[in-house]
Amino acid sequence: APCHPTCATCSGPDANECLTCAADAEIVANEDDKICQCKKGFVAESQSPLKCKKAPCHPTCATCSGPGANECLTCAADAEIVANGNSKVCQCKTGFIAESQSPLKCKKIVCHPTCATCSGPDANECLTCAADAEIVANEDDKICQCKKGFVAESQSPLKCKKAPCRPTCATCSGPDANECLTCPADAEIVTNGNSKTCQCKRGFVAESKSPLKCKKAPCHPTCATCSGPDANECLSCITDADLVDKKCQCKKGFIVESQSPFKCAKAPCDPTCKTCSGPSSDECLTCIDDAEIVADGDKKKCQCKQGFFTESKNPLKCKTAVCHPSCQTCSGPGENECLTCPQDAEI
Repeated sequence: APCHPTCATCSGPDANECLTCAADAEIVANEDDKICQCKKGFVAESQSPLKCKKAPCHPTCATCSGPGANECLTCAADAEIVANGNSKVCQCKTGFIAESQSPLKCKKIVCHPTCATCSGPDANECLTCAADAEIVANEDDKICQCKKGFVAESQSPLKCKKAPCRPTCATCSGPDANECLTCPADAEIVTNGNSKTCQCKRGFVAESKSPLKCKKAPCHPTCATCSGPDANECLSCITDADLVDKKCQCKKGFIVESQSPFKCAKAPCDPTCKTCSGPSSDECLTCIDDAEIVADGDKKKCQCKQGFFTESKNPLKCKTAVCHPSCQTCSGPGENECLTCPQDAEI
């Protein structure tokens, strides 16, 4: 008996007795029934005989495994497969929107001027930003704005430039006075938490604030050079002064002649000294003629030499001693001022 028109070969004349099928058709078995029908992705062009042709794809697909929108194999230009399990759907790529769905036709999105790339034309649909700008997200909104330390030079398109620093900063992370990164010459960063301000270094004062310009602070009148303006910040001293604990004071043997400017003068010697290291009578360095130094530890006094006696002490004046007749030599004219005695006599 001839086969059913849907069968290529058969075990009987009925449609459920197929053994093989025509091209692009396949056996679908249900218990003893074996029916031919077009394969997945094909449709019947005719039933008598069964003739299958490739099924037209869904308008969103370029090529497909079947007619459904989720059976795409490839997509149109500027669209891409989005797979979810066995489902493969075509949709426009990032930065493109559907101009039409039947067929799917994608066109490039014209982004808002503040966006570099986007998911839509609005300012809150940015995906990436221009140089020196960044996404600021708020729930579903994604807006581009200039980064910290930058300001908008233009909005259409968004163009960011480095924010001008505060006049006290050399470089900065932002426009405020507490956002300094580096400072002008002779100034330094002072940090307080996240705040970073510039101020003149120790020993310098602000000559101007806008821009910050520091100059060396005038020294205290007692200093020749200094690290700061105070009396205890001397680095060196004038002639005839010494540095003691960073303070200048007149050297031994000198006294303050004036304070502003600081000036030291040689201290007047005690009348008993010819020259001296200080004003006291025990600070003699040299003596007048007929007098000599008598040392006692660090103390050095002048007294008349042997054979001389003190005629006056202010100034020291020595004269040759005329001894008492009982003395051979003496320190004065009195009989109790003998130094040596004649032969056969003693002190």
